[in-house]
Amino acid sequence: MRILRIVSILAIVVAVGWYVAGALSAGGGLDVWFDGPIGVVLTVVILAGVCLSITSSGGVGGQLRTARGRATRDFADAPVAIGTLVDAEHTGWTVNDMPQLDLVLDVETPQGQRFRAEARTLFAHHELGQLTVGAHYPVRYRPEDLSTVEFAVDADPDEIQTAFNAVMVRRGLTAPEAIEVAERGVPTTGVVTALLPTGRVRQDHTEVEVQLLVNRPDGSQYPATKTSFVPQSAIAAVQVGRVVQVRVLPWDEQRIALALPVN
Repeated sequence: MRILRIVSILAIVVAVGWYVAGALSAGGGLDVWFDGPIGVVLTVVILAGVCLSITSSGGVGGQLRTARGRATRDFADAPVAIGTLVDAEHTGWTVNDMPQLDLVLDVETPQGQRFRAEARTLFAHHELGQLTVGAHYPVRYRPEDLSTVEFAVDADPDEIQTAFNAVMVRRGLTAPEAIEVAERGVPTTGVVTALLPTGRVRQDHTEVEVQLLVNRPDGSQYPATKTSFVPQSAIAAVQVGRVVQVRVLPWDEQRIALALPVN
């Protein structure tokens, strides 16, 4: 990609230089500037400009890279934060049958810094249903430029969960002691047997009592209950009959944490 960008820039410089030099050597009259070569120059400039746009980190090339689960050059190894979707608008462009969207997100870092940022990205049609206002998404941000972010599609799940936990604790949506379970607990699964809303709502999160049958490593099951604030976008994941990912402290199996998807 870098070589292609260099070649495109050189092509623009050479074409424009050749055009200007030719026009000046021919006397520089108005008719000379609009003579035949301008068509060739414009074609080169347009094609090279399109190539630069496609291969730029923030252009279509970067968006395709993100859609394939890889970070762009500008956001590679950038820190992870949690973004809350504020608005989403279709740009009118579609690339590889994926609509291009302009997103506005309220972002909060694990350290507590908050800012509003934008992201232009491509979404597969089957993923558009997950894009709801108020939903949380892991994003990468650059401390030196907080105006734009990028979905953290390549981030380690543990890094995402750590950022998510820190934000949820600060907002009062997760108890600090629950972090110990999330970090030190053994991963397993459980089947939801009952879902009982408590009536409390906080920051678009509904508090629910989730009753489960949790699977032990030996194949046996035991009942457990977890009361937690769940975002509206994740309520479907804890409906009766659903299998959910949980973490359990081996020395106290009644202390569990729901490992719900961030978005």
